[in-house]
Amino acid sequence: MIRKSLKTALAKLNPIGSGEIGIHSIRKGASTFVSAGSTVGPSFVSICLRCGWSLGSVFERYMHYERAGDQFVGRVVAGLPFNNAKFPVLPPHFKDTNSAAVLGAISATFPALADVAHLRGILDHGLASLVHHSNYILDILPTKHTIFHTAPFRPPLIMVALKAELVSTMPRLQPSGISPYIEVHLDRYYPDQHC
Repeated sequence: MIRKSLKTALAKLNPIGSGEIGIHSIRKGASTFVSAGSTVGPSFVSICLRCGWSLGSVFERYMHYERAGDQFVGRVVAGLPFNNAKFPVLPPHFKDTNSAAVLGAISATFPALADVAHLRGILDHGLASLVHHSNYILDILPTKHTIFHTAPFRPPLIMVALKAELVSTMPRLQPSGISPYIEVHLDRYYPDQHC
């Protein structure tokens, strides 16, 4: 899916050289980072399965996908500090994805996609991330950047309302793919917080 999307996007930009660029480098870099970034990284099987690599007939017969390993790989490849109490951090998200502010912003920001049910979760999290990073975006981008012509940045009251809906901890979302030793960090630095 990513390969097709990348190929389509590159073909529009440069039809001649689009066949020379692929997703191999993305997987190679990510797998190197995940497997060699620490002495306590994810298992080899979890890394290979996440990368979509064949393990050979014996491995494939006895070693199978398991959510915990895949989730751990996902957290590590995302760059979360896995020797740290901040490893179980949740992404920014809205406490109520059906609030008037969130629904209105989703419709205004993604008018062609807002009614596509299977994309709703992605749109919610994408908008929440944009809102969470809005101050940083305002600081680093030039004032005439096109992002400032999009719905969340136009009327300032939309951003204010969305920030009020933003949370990073919530009972409806629980961190997953957390190693047992992270509990030691949590007990030490955040005695009231547990995964």
